[in-house]
Amino acid sequence: MGKEKVLKEIGEKVRELREKKGWTQEKLAELAGLTTTYLGSIERGEVNVSVGKLCGIAEALGVEVWELFFPLPLYEQYPAVREVIVSGKKDFIELFEKFLLIVKR
Repeated sequence: MGKEKVLKEIGEKVRELREKKGWTQEKLAELAGLTTTYLGSIERGEVNVSVGKLCGIAEALGVEVWELFFPLPLYEQYPAVREVIVSGKKDFIELFEKFLLIVKR
């Protein structure tokens, strides 16, 4: 998967989570310490956003940063995945590989 596609998918996920909360770009940008222009660029997949910025966005949204990499409908279908990762009961890489096998079916 190319960088542009990954950035676009992350941006779409940020937008989905923001809209699910009923927030404007202005509100999320303020909570995440970003400008609305930069947040809009992230949501459109136009910028190579840093891990630090993604952490700030995730914190503002009340999610773990890794959740920005999962499509929302799949995450909602498998809420146990979040619980296992957050609890630290499994190695993240092992769990991620198993999750991808489930998703690809």
